[in-house]
Amino acid sequence: MKGVSGTLHRLDQFRVASRDITRGTAVGGAFTTLAYALLAILLVAEIRSFLIADYATELVMDDPETTTSLSFDIEMHDLPCKHTKVALFNKFQTEKISQENNRGIVYTKVDHDGMQGQSYTAEEIATLEAQDVATDWTKQEAVELDSDWSSTSDAFKHNDFHHAITFHEFTFVNFYADWCGHCKVFHPTWKDMSSRLSEKMPFTTAQGQTFTIKFMKINCVDFKDVCMSAKINAFPGLRLYKRDGTFEAFQERRDPAKIMDFLTDRVRKSSTMSTRHHWIFSE
Repeated sequence: MKGVSGTLHRLDQFRVASRDITRGTAVGGAFTTLAYALLAILLVAEIRSFLIADYATELVMDDPETTTSLSFDIEMHDLPCKHTKVALFNKFQTEKISQENNRGIVYTKVDHDGMQGQSYTAEEIATLEAQDVATDWTKQEAVELDSDWSSTSDAFKHNDFHHAITFHEFTFVNFYADWCGHCKVFHPTWKDMSSRLSEKMPFTTAQGQTFTIKFMKINCVDFKDVCMSAKINAFPGLRLYKRDGTFEAFQERRDPAKIMDFLTDRVRKSSTMSTRHHWIFSE
């Protein structure tokens, strides 16, 4: 055995230096410290991943005949429970799984704070809508959207007519031309009604909510393309736009009483605007 051991020692290509002829170095110590630090980090990461739950979006069953129970919560803001349905489909979305497997589905209303059992109040909705309007546009943009389109040489850019007529719940627009005699005759009436009613007088919708109407005029000489796109064929043209971009044209005699009746009637027959997402919280 001693001879075999000696032979193996002579064949060794991985000879070990004796500890008494080695010495420690600063570089070696730095690498050792780094190695210990990495090991500690890996240990902490492993323990953390073990203790903290992870989310999975796929579940694969080894045995297709096996059934399992799945429990999950889904919060769908801006969508009342009465408009929500849950359905299960196979992986390829070609076959709907039997509703018998959908046992235990519970619909619970929550408000914007996550509290269960209640929807937004009218006051909360109004507050959220006001916050939306305040944050959707900068102060300068809001001033521009509120301005009349009287001239291309004024201080405003007038880039988007659609944004201007959908900035408010209701916008009453006067399409006019400088050369139009009827427009000049109608101008005092428009000026008086605009000063008294625009964003001042409340009008009531079919749902009992109150809104003001923004009065706005557009010069179809300076903004010819906009008026052509809106298919304005006669001046002055009066239209009541809603926030969703739809409108109704005023086609009666242009006196204050007729215009007032038109505005009151059209707003009263209008449904609540739904383009502002918070409205649908109200059930």
